[in-house]
Amino acid sequence: MDVDVLVGCFWTVRREAVNEFGLLDEGFFMFAEDLDWCKRFWEAGWRVAFCPGAQAIHYRGGSSTKKDAVWLALTQQRSILRYWKKHRGAAANFGIRCLIFIHRISRWGAALASHLIKPSKRKDSKMRMKVAAACLRDLFSHGRTNADGTMTRSDTVNAGPRT
Repeated sequence: MDVDVLVGCFWTVRREAVNEFGLLDEGFFMFAEDLDWCKRFWEAGWRVAFCPGAQAIHYRGGSSTKKDAVWLALTQQRSILRYWKKHRGAAANFGIRCLIFIHRISRWGAALASHLIKPSKRKDSKMRMKVAAACLRDLFSHGRTNADGTMTRSDTVNAGPRT
């Protein structure tokens, strides 16, 4: 069954396809590299197919859930922005940035409301506000925010979490 995108936890891929257009883009540390690869498959004329009878064990979250929530959100946001910059024009890139802004400001506002209304949820609300604020700063700093929400001193950002 042909599909647009497969989640990248388990794939079988023809060597000829990989030889034709390359491996996963290492510029994506995590999140969206599978979306990018599927798009490149289709653009090169290869099919992307889901085989419902195939089985694999995927221990979901084996690497991602052990990371800091801010780091995860920043990594995901950066991957989304990288994908849009790589495959879409300037207008679409601006549009996705606007949508992310609306999403993050809404999440921050909802977390603030929860913080004020539900004292028992304050710890969770503070973390959600911290994540949203870090992502908003990162959105406007073009990827120069550390996992702790502070600004970096250079334009390069390490792929791994800050410890």
